[in-house]
Amino acid sequence: MHIRINIPAWGATELARGALSFVRGGYTDALTQELQAFAPAGWTPHLLASARYGLALAVESLRVKRVAVPGYVCPAVLTGLRAGGAEIVAVDCAPSSFRFDAEKLTATVRAGQVDAILAANTYGLDQDFPFLNSLGLPVIEDAAYQAGYEVPSSKFQVPSSKCGFRGNVSVWSFNFKALTGVGGGILWVADGGWQMADYKAQPLTPNPQPLFANYAVRAVFREYLPKMLGGAAPPSVAGEREARAVLQEMNAGAMSELQAALALTQWRRRAKLMARQRENTRILSTVLTRQAALAPVNDTAGQTTVHLFPVLCRTPEAVYRVRRALYENGVQTETPYPILLGGRDELPNAYNLAARLVLIPCHASLGEKQMDRIYKVLQDLRDS
Repeated sequence: MHIRINIPAWGATELARGALSFVRGGYTDALTQELQAFAPAGWTPHLLASARYGLALAVESLRVKRVAVPGYVCPAVLTGLRAGGAEIVAVDCAPSSFRFDAEKLTATVRAGQVDAILAANTYGLDQDFPFLNSLGLPVIEDAAYQAGYEVPSSKFQVPSSKCGFRGNVSVWSFNFKALTGVGGGILWVADGGWQMADYKAQPLTPNPQPLFANYAVRAVFREYLPKMLGGAAPPSVAGEREARAVLQEMNAGAMSELQAALALTQWRRRAKLMARQRENTRILSTVLTRQAALAPVNDTAGQTTVHLFPVLCRTPEAVYRVRRALYENGVQTETPYPILLGGRDELPNAYNLAARLVLIPCHASLGEKQMDRIYKVLQDLRDS
């Protein structure tokens, strides 16, 4: 058994509906209707080939140039913003957090250095939306990990408790996030604002069909997928962040019927999938409360983490030991994102966060057996 990161929580319905989309359509229309019914009044979904493309269109829709972004952020976010013509202004994170450092962001805004704010929900953890909305600039909510997720309404004093409707424009992703398809994303735009361009005339690239075949194999074999196939490399002491520093290319155009078929199926199963993710998060949180060597990042308190559970080692030197122990016991971990926006002097908290971060599988394809394996490895680390 080797528990991997990117294993989709697909069943027979996803596989059958994905295959059926090759010969019939209608899935984009059905998905649009169900999303529109879910959305608060005044919001319209636009089905796109990727959330990165949605971010590019979000920048265009707001007609802004300089966008504040947390120092630790997914490189794909930068790809989308730059494709929309944005100049990215890096602002450091708060200590041991993916959120903006509030004082530094406030100073940046007051100095007139940015026109908008990118609220990245890295790994599914929220930014402080009441604070961001109080700054008086447009907010692009990157709710990539939170499609269909709702936070308790008392927790955030914002117009909606539904993730994706707490700023001025937002995106969801269906590429190994809360819900998993073969790419695809949603751009949410408030009615009465910007009108979508003729994005549907643009071809979808690359073709998602080979990715569907890849994910189908992963969905069937899951933790029994042979190690010789991609995604099971052991952790490395050095060089991993540099190896991942190349920005991802952007899939532009409209969402394909294949992408929509899988997104629709996952959307209809979202309650069950999110319940599994909440339980997996609870299991990991339980062992960490008694683990002196590891701790969750500050943002995880009271929130649901999806797909990956971020924890912090006390020192950067302990990261390899923890990742190696997990790997040798059949648990894959993810390499943190590289810091691409500035140096250590400008972004000390972001660099410290990345250097101490371990990303543990927490996705909905993991059941009790798999989570028990992860729990026991972390327990042994505590006892050693």
